[in-house]
Amino acid sequence: GPDSIIVLEGAATLTARGQSIRLDRGAIVLAPFGMHYVLNATDAPAMLFKASVPGRSEFVPGSQ
Repeated sequence: GPDSIIVLEGAATLTARGQSIRLDRGAIVLAPFGMHYVLNATDAPAMLFKASVPGRSEFVPGSQ
C-alpha cells in the first residue's frame, strides 16, 4: 500500500523520480506502493509522521 507522510514540525524535501518538492508543516503526501523516494529535513528540527500499510503481496487475511 502507499506510504502516508505528514510534516508535523519544520519542513522537509521529498525527492522522487528526479523531482523534488518542499513539504512545509501540515503537508500530507501519499507515495504509491513501490515508489522509491528520499526525505530530507530542510528546517531543523523537523518531525514527520510516516504510516505504511501492507501491500497486497505482503498481507494475507487470516495469516499469523
